[in-house]
Amino acid sequence: MKTRHLVIPALIVALFTIGAVAVIVTIERYPSPGEPEPAVSGEKAVEIAVAQFKDIEAVNSSARLETVNSSVYLRFPGTVDGAGKLVWIVTVEGKPKEWLQGGQVYIDAATGDVLLVSHVM
Repeated sequence: MKTRHLVIPALIVALFTIGAVAVIVTIERYPSPGEPEPAVSGEKAVEIAVAQFKDIEAVNSSARLETVNSSVYLRFPGTVDGAGKLVWIVTVEGKPKEWLQGGQVYIDAATGDVLLVSHVM
């Protein structure tokens, strides 16, 4: 299988060739209109994220601020497909307890609401 990637500022295209069959996968990227200031601080986002993992003792946590686009796979309340939302993506790592070790939490940077909790790291 051959893979080719073409990156255009607003579009990512991947072309997969399997024998005589070609599959094209596209992901549209919508530019964000400047970076708004988050109402929720990174420290508060980490505090909210750690609270989602009550059964572990958090050892390491990090937060990064990103504009994430709502899509078929990740839908945010009150947004339409392609609409961007400023979110804190917080990674929580901890001492394992009954196989649970941490994960990622998506937090709305404007309201502090938890949008997604993933136990996969």
